[in-house]
Amino acid sequence: MRDSRKTDRLLEEDLQRLLADSPARQAAYSVQLQVWVNPDGSVNRAELAVPSGNAEVDKALRAALPNVRFSLPKTPPDNMPQPLQVRVTSRM
Repeated sequence: MRDSRKTDRLLEEDLQRLLADSPARQAAYSVQLQVWVNPDGSVNRAELAVPSGNAEVDKALRAALPNVRFSLPKTPPDNMPQPLQVRVTSRM
């Protein structure tokens, strides 16, 4: 599995945990996020770059993103372009 797919999966899992009690948990959606990571691989910041088009889902995602706490499986290289572009699709 490519590292980018691992990153997508880790972020999706963390978001699903954070969205457990929100309208987004039961909705079908696809969004693109921008994610900045620290030198140790932990998330510094995550933002909704391309919304789902569902106002309730987008609101829930925006509320959850500051609490994302996953780390990359490996320490990122110093020259890694940021932000990372991550597509997240709900699994309904």
